[in-house]
Amino acid sequence: MEQQQSYVPVFFNLFIFLASILFLTLSFTSLSDESALAPILVCSIMAVLSAIAVLVDFRKARNEAVAGDEEEEQTEEERKPKKPVWMIILFTLGYYLLIVNLGFFVSTVVFLVFIPIFYKYNKLKFVVLSMISFFIIYWVGFYMLMNVRFPQGLLF
Repeated sequence: MEQQQSYVPVFFNLFIFLASILFLTLSFTSLSDESALAPILVCSIMAVLSAIAVLVDFRKARNEAVAGDEEEEQTEEERKPKKPVWMIILFTLGYYLLIVNLGFFVSTVVFLVFIPIFYKYNKLKFVVLSMISFFIIYWVGFYMLMNVRFPQGLLF
């Protein structure tokens, strides 16, 4: 069972690689030249990075399988139970529902505060600084430069 779980990142990154290749192919074939530049660039970067991640994770999983025979003493960090990835997916779906109902900015504050609390990250200064950074990037990059309107809910 331990060996199967060590290959989960490989399959996840392989899925991302295949999806980015699919969208890259669709960008070349079904979009006009003017509108295809950004999707081609993003899909190309995703394909390269996910291919690298597949190779790195495969090597790591293979090395863990070989080293699995030699049981080493675990550190305190390794003994802590890991939070499952599906929890982040569930939180992201909840974040989407909050965006629809409460608006983008309120739900983003809730999401950016809740995730570090859930993972017991205790550096409040870093959480606040990252939240302010995200808002500056969102506001300047999307709202002011690209004129993207954010979803508005009941509050904002």
